[in-house]
Amino acid sequence: MIVYGWKPGFAGDHRAVAPRNPIARLWRNHTPAADDGIRFAVAEAYQQVDAAWSLVYATYLHEGLIPPNSAALHTVPHALQDRSVVITGKVGPTTAYTMSAYMDGEQGLPLDSVYAKQLDAMRRNGRTLGEIGLFAQHRNCNSRPVSAVFELIRHVTHFIRHCGATDGIIGVHPRHVGFYTRLLGFEVAGPELAYPTVRHHPVVLLRIDWAKATARRAVPRGLKYLIDHAMDAEQFARRFRFHKAAIAGTPVERFVECPVVRATAAPAA
Repeated sequence: MIVYGWKPGFAGDHRAVAPRNPIARLWRNHTPAADDGIRFAVAEAYQQVDAAWSLVYATYLHEGLIPPNSAALHTVPHALQDRSVVITGKVGPTTAYTMSAYMDGEQGLPLDSVYAKQLDAMRRNGRTLGEIGLFAQHRNCNSRPVSAVFELIRHVTHFIRHCGATDGIIGVHPRHVGFYTRLLGFEVAGPELAYPTVRHHPVVLLRIDWAKATARRAVPRGLKYLIDHAMDAEQFARRFRFHKAAIAGTPVERFVECPVVRATAAPAA
């Protein structure tokens, strides 16, 4: 799933089902106070996941990346597995930031739909992949966006490392390539392409080989932050697990059962 950076998005804690004007409706929610701190956490309850992916929906809808849906949330089927995690950043009562990560498996990864050749080459070389995506930011949280991104990536990067990933992959908008390469040590791993999942907006595949990146003599500032603030596997032990019973009857189940969504989960030909 693509990560489009931190353009102001909006509201994750308000749900509107099949609204007449979905974008206007999603504006009506809590506005974070400018002087509130950001509290980052691993989502442990369904309600936290719902708030996170509602924020993703509102942001992507506003940016024209996805059409409206009756579940009023957005995720990828690949995230509904045991080896996945949802990270939230709250400002006051509002879920203001989120990012998710999910490990490679039988159904592949979302970015296989456009970069199957590159990802399969990594797999053949014995690499174990984890994808980072589903980033969103509340439209009223313009302060400290870079530090917030660092903190989100710290969580998801250490999560996939504890799951055995040798490489983290991410799809970003071309204008954000420099941020990830210069500050976080990612490398360009695929050309700019049109991504059908987000209405053919442009995407660039980036990759971070953790062992290679951290062995560099001059480590980028953001990567150094990840290294200096390592996280233990135990910190992810209580994360929400996407067992069938845990999401039964929820908007997440309704979203992933949509025929269009199910089709996007199929491996690329």
